[in-house]
Amino acid sequence: MRGVEFTPGSFLWLLMHEWRMFFYEMGDASKLNANSKKSARGMPLKGKLLLAVVWILMHYLAWEMMSDLPALTRFPSFLLLVGISFVLLILMTFMLSSALNRSIKALFERGDLDLLLSSPISTQTIFNVRLTGIVLGVLAIFVFFLSPVIDAGLFLGQIYWLGAYPVLVGMAMLASAAAMLLTLSLVKFIGVKRTHTVAYLLSALSGAAIFLSSQIFSHVQESTRQKVIGGSLSYLDHHHLLAETSPIWLPARAVFGDWLSALMIFASGLIICWLTTRYTHHFFVRGVQQAGGVSPKVIPDSRARKVRRFYSGVWLVIFVKEWRLILRDFELLAQICLQLLYMLPLFFVVFKNGVMLPGVVSGLTYLGISLAGSLIWVILSAEDAPDLLQCAPLSMKQIIYAKLITAVLPVCVLIAPAVLGLSWHDPLSGVSLAIASFGGIFCASLIHLWLSKPATRDHFKRRGQGNLIPTLLETLNAFSWTGMAFGLQTVGKWAWFGALGAVVVLIIAWLMRVRRL
Repeated sequence: MRGVEFTPGSFLWLLMHEWRMFFYEMGDASKLNANSKKSARGMPLKGKLLLAVVWILMHYLAWEMMSDLPALTRFPSFLLLVGISFVLLILMTFMLSSALNRSIKALFERGDLDLLLSSPISTQTIFNVRLTGIVLGVLAIFVFFLSPVIDAGLFLGQIYWLGAYPVLVGMAMLASAAAMLLTLSLVKFIGVKRTHTVAYLLSALSGAAIFLSSQIFSHVQESTRQKVIGGSLSYLDHHHLLAETSPIWLPARAVFGDWLSALMIFASGLIICWLTTRYTHHFFVRGVQQAGGVSPKVIPDSRARKVRRFYSGVWLVIFVKEWRLILRDFELLAQICLQLLYMLPLFFVVFKNGVMLPGVVSGLTYLGISLAGSLIWVILSAEDAPDLLQCAPLSMKQIIYAKLITAVLPVCVLIAPAVLGLSWHDPLSGVSLAIASFGGIFCASLIHLWLSKPATRDHFKRRGQGNLIPTLLETLNAFSWTGMAFGLQTVGKWAWFGALGAVVVLIIAWLMRVRRL
């Protein structure tokens, strides 16, 4: 029995549905439910209890950490304002990334908007609820991780920490409105199909924007870097934007208890959300119609009659089939591209006079093994039609080995230029990268070959749930080979420890292997 009942079709009634859907999307209860006969939806009671315990422990850790720090004052130093502003900027990028993901799912992947739009509920109410649900979803995630710090400050008697909550709410509203406007604009100009790809890539890129920008900027020539920094500081100082009263520091001042600043940020988010729902809900309806198949564009006969090419050879057929499926899965493609984005700054360093080679080799080794493990999981475990493969005129050994090569070959091709570039500048670094990365990829292939279980592609982010041991062994394998790569260039004994760890991981995986061939 529910404690509160709202009028069917009202704003609050639909909003409660959105809030329940948020928890349903957090996890699959059927995997954690021991009673398989009982159907379960969304996050189970065990998951909720676990989150509550973790949240309480986070409060205790935050209280222990902040009890030794000086008390927060309403008038912080200028350096503290700059630091908090940078942290808030990073939070905003992650909020935008999360909001873009949730906008795509809420508008085009949930599959319930056609039913809602055919109901007597006004489209304005539906759009208002959908945007409010995105705001609440984004806000809930960040409040879960940040509220222990804020609450610990309140427990210590520092009332100024209370200003952080309206700042988070305002930032969540601004990020959600921006994500919704961006999604609807993409639908209008490039169509629904391309919007899936572009929006998910933008989501992955926005979350890594600060890291990538800092890494790329750090690899620019020193003279150019100093010129850019000096010009920027001169411009900001000329327009009095570096003063403590500047609007740039408005969010940071709100965090430190400036209630007027906090109210301005909250009101700005509220106004932007209202304007978004007021003037763009017609684009929302058109976007939903396009997502349901109502497209104003007519496909030419030449495109409609395009003939697909049939490939010959087992390896080539499987390679084309697997990568065609990956390229069609926009969310999965975005997650894989995010891992590639984190590798890009390291490639800049490889071809820059051998600077920080031990760290570069270790980073490329870990990221390469992690990327290979992700692709192996997608191609080997997340097979959409296993019964169809069983009926193929091939042995399962041939199919599985072809799948493994399909997964690891692109990663090896990606790492090969880095190996050649490092070998030209420093042969030891090139050999270390080749041994560690290719050896780690080979061991990751064996781990998945022995221990992987069937799964679905939409569980890519949660692939560790219900399959903890293979995920843990894969992570330990990556760390072992990364330590070996670092040890081969610096401390020799680290290489032996890394090799020993890799051997132990393989032995454990072999003892726990699942017989499938």
